[in-house]
Amino acid sequence: MKTRPSYLIDCDTRDLYQQSYESVLEYYTSPHQKLFAVYDPITDFKKIKCAVLILFGKKDKRVVVQYHLS
Repeated sequence: MKTRPSYLIDCDTRDLYQQSYESVLEYYTSPHQKLFAVYDPITDFKKIKCAVLILFGKKDKRVVVQYHLS
């Protein structure tokens, strides 16, 4: 017979999943995350009037490299 992990003793598994789902949903729908998802740094880069070094990772899985190279 398997024993339940200690964190599930006083908590129904379904309740635990629901709480996890709600906290993840709250995090990813927060104003900060929404802003991060739609932020386009090119708009701000065009306002810079001095020389700067801008680096980005070619292997970054969150960024479409070809879009930013144009």
